[in-house]
Amino acid sequence: MANEIQEAATAFGLALVNLIKAHYPASPAQPAQPAEAPAKATRAKKTESASSEPAEVTVTAKQVADAILQLAADKGREAAVAVLAKFKAQRVSDLKPAQYQEALKAATDAMAGVAEPASDSLV
Repeated sequence: MANEIQEAATAFGLALVNLIKAHYPASPAQPAQPAEAPAKATRAKKTESASSEPAEVTVTAKQVADAILQLAADKGREAAVAVLAKFKAQRVSDLKPAQYQEALKAATDAMAGVAEPASDSLV
């Protein structure tokens, strides 16, 4: 009897895993195989035009959020709020994707203690 229950539980578990995989084919942490193909094409393009212009780096919201959280842990909440305020944002989700790279740089500069250049509006 116990063996039948164990077999039923195993079958149920496998069915549940297959159901989840059917609805969520790839997790964000592990992109699906087709997503890797363009990356290889991009690498080939980079080697062709490596000397002509720098490659554009894609920054994600998660990378910015991680940097902001690290900044808050290292330098305090006020430092993190100040970086977001530069972009008129109260949270990372308020940032536009076009602002991610600059926001990430601002957060890492703030962690390193790099001072901002003086604003021209005061001159």
